Amino acid sequence: KEGFPRHEVAELKRQFEFFSVDGTGVDSGVRVLPPENLSDALVQVFGLQVTPFTRLMGEKLMSGQGLQKSSFDKGGGEPESLRFAEFLIFARKIRQEVYAKTSEEHGGGKGDEFKKRDTDGSGGVSEKELRAILIEKKYTPLRTVLHEIFDDVYTGDWDPDSSELDFDEFFDFMLVFEQRDGFTKQEVEDLRKVYERFDEDNSGEVSAMECAELFRYVGYRVTLEDLRDYVSEVDENGSGQLDFREFLRLMRLFREKELKKMQAVYDQAADSDGLVQMNYLERMLMALGHDPPYDLPPGMQHEETVDFDGLVTVADSCRSAYVAKERKKAGFSDVEIENFKEIFWKFDLNKNGEIDNMELQGILKEFGWEPKSREQQQELMEKLDIARQLAREAGVEDVGQDGSPNVKFWSFIQLARMLRTQQDKDEERQLRELQAQLQFTEGEVEDFRQVFRSWVRRSANLEGKGEKRNENAPETLSREMLRRLVRSLGISISPANGEKLDAKIQELDDENRLETAELGFAGFLQLMRWILDTDFAGIAAATATSPKAGSPPGSAAFPQAE
Repeated sequence: KEGFPRHEVAELKRQFEFFSVDGTGVDSGVRVLPPENLSDALVQVFGLQVTPFTRLMGEKLMSGQGLQKSSFDKGGGEPESLRFAEFLIFARKIRQEVYAKTSEEHGGGKGDEFKKRDTDGSGGVSEKELRAILIEKKYTPLRTVLHEIFDDVYTGDWDPDSSELDFDEFFDFMLVFEQRDGFTKQEVEDLRKVYERFDEDNSGEVSAMECAELFRYVGYRVTLEDLRDYVSEVDENGSGQLDFREFLRLMRLFREKELKKMQAVYDQAADSDGLVQMNYLERMLMALGHDPPYDLPPGMQHEETVDFDGLVTVADSCRSAYVAKERKKAGFSDVEIENFKEIFWKFDLNKNGEIDNMELQGILKEFGWEPKSREQQQELMEKLDIARQLAREAGVEDVGQDGSPNVKFWSFIQLARMLRTQQDKDEERQLRELQAQLQFTEGEVEDFRQVFRSWVRRSANLEGKGEKRNENAPETLSREMLRRLVRSLGISISPANGEKLDAKIQELDDENRLETAELGFAGFLQLMRWILDTDFAGIAAATATSPKAGSPPGSAAFPQAE
C-alpha cells in the first residue's frame, strides 16, 4: 500500500482503473496505466497543486526513465506502462516531492520561513497563523473547513485559541486542504455527483458548453463567453475541456467571488469588534439576494451577534431556495425574464397565461428560433414536454398538459433555454468548422478569443457602457476598434492599406456595411487569417520580436484590456 491508508488506496485504485487500459505482451490479462496518463491520474487523486511534479514524472516515464531502479524494472529504456503496484510507488513519490517542496518553503519547522509563519515564536502554527497563510494563497478560510481537517490531522481536541500544528501536521493539513480546494469533504462529494451528472459519456471531461448547463444547475448565472475565459484559466492539461479537478478549481473561483461579496456586505455592518448585531442579519441576507423567511441554525437562534462564518453558514442554508429560483428562471437574468414576459403577453391574445402553437411560432420567430422544416417542428413538440418536466423539477406546479401544443409561461422559459443552448451549440460547431478551414490550432483560436474579448471590453469602456453592457448581446468589434487593434501591433496603416483593410471588413460584415461595420468573433478570425496570409502592412516583421513566440500576432503585443 506504500504507506497510504485504506481510503486513499481505494481512491488511487479508482483513478487507476479509469485511466488504465488492457495490457498486452507480458502485461496481458491485467490493467496497466499508459505513461501518458500518469500525470492526469495522479492529479485526480491529489489535486491541481501537484501538476508541476506529475508532469515532470510523466515526461521521465515517457522517455524510459520510470522505474529502472526499482524491483519492477522492465529494462530497455522504453516508455513503461504501469501496473497498480507500480502506480502506488509513483503516488508515494509525488507525496514525497510535495513534502520536500513544503519543507523547503516553510523550513521544515527549522528554517527562517517557517519561523516567519510562526509569528508568536511558539514552534508551531496556530489557527490564526494558518488563516493568514491561506489568505496569502487566495483562499477564504472558513471555520467549518478548517475544523473538519483538524479532526483528521491533529491528535486530540482542537482548541482555536491554544492548539498548534507542528510541521508534519501542517503538511498534512495543507495537502488535504488543497486536495479539496478549500471545500468540505461533503461539498467535494456533492460537486462530484453534479459533475458526473453532466459528464454523460463518462469521458472524465466536460466541455465549456456542458459546463454552462452545469453552472445553471447549481445556481450560477454566467455567459458562455465568460465561461470560456474561466475554462481557459483552469485548463491545466490544455485539453480545452475540464476534468473533475479543473472543474473543482473553477468552482473554487466562483466560491471565492461569492465569499468576497459576502465579506463586503458583512464589513459594511460590522462593529469595531468585527461582529454584526443579529438584527442586521436579515438585511445582509436580502442584500445577498436571499428572500425571507430565514431559518437560523439552533446554535445561533439566541445569539446577539454573528461573525462572518455565521453569515456564511446562514447564507449557504438559504442557497437551496436561491438555486431553485435560478432553476425556475433557467439561468436567465431578471431583465431577460421581464423581456420574455412582455413578448409572451403580446402573443397571448386571449390573456389566459397560455399560448397555442401558432402564437408560439410567432414568439420563436422574434428570436430566430422558429422551426424551418417538418422534422424541426416535430422536434419542437418533443422539446415542449421536456421543458414541462424541467419546469416541474424547478418547482413550478402549473406547467400545462403533457403532449399539448399549448405552452404556459414558465414552461416556455425552459424551452427558451433549450433553444438558446442549441443555438450556442450550432455556433460552436460552425466555429470549429471555420477553425479547420482557416487552419488555426485550438490554442491559437483561444489566444485570439482573449484578444478579441479584451477589445470588446475596451470598446464598452470607451463608449461609457462598461458594467451596463448587455452580457447576452452578441460580442462585436466596430470598424474603428478593428483599425485601432491592428495599429496597436506597432504597424502604420497607409491610406492604400487603410482602404484594403476597410474593404475586407466590409466584405466580412454580415450586412456588407462599411462605416457601421461590426464583426463577431468568427468574422474577426477570418480577418486575422487574411492579415496573416497577406502579410498586411508588414505585420510579420512588426511582430517578429514578440516575447510570446509562436503566438498569434497581437496576442502578446498589447495588454488584455479590462
